[in-house]
Amino acid sequence: MSRRSSVFAELPQRVGQTLRNADGEWVRWISPNCYVSLGSDALVLKDLHAMHRNMTICVKHLDKPAARGDLFDEMKREELHDR
Repeated sequence: MSRRSSVFAELPQRVGQTLRNADGEWVRWISPNCYVSLGSDALVLKDLHAMHRNMTICVKHLDKPAARGDLFDEMKREELHDR
């Protein structure tokens, strides 16, 4: 068993891979953040995917701020139990 420095799974290496996404669109990853749309197997979104065909699409994952731990500090304990 290997040790990980994080509890989150590492992102898979996708560059060069051709994958089908959840919408039924086939994409080829050309960089860690960019892919080219190749076509679609989807019945409902086929027209939308046809407009994206051969288009390079880049995605930027936004960093989410850490969750605040003080959201309920001002509520009385009784109020928390009543809900």
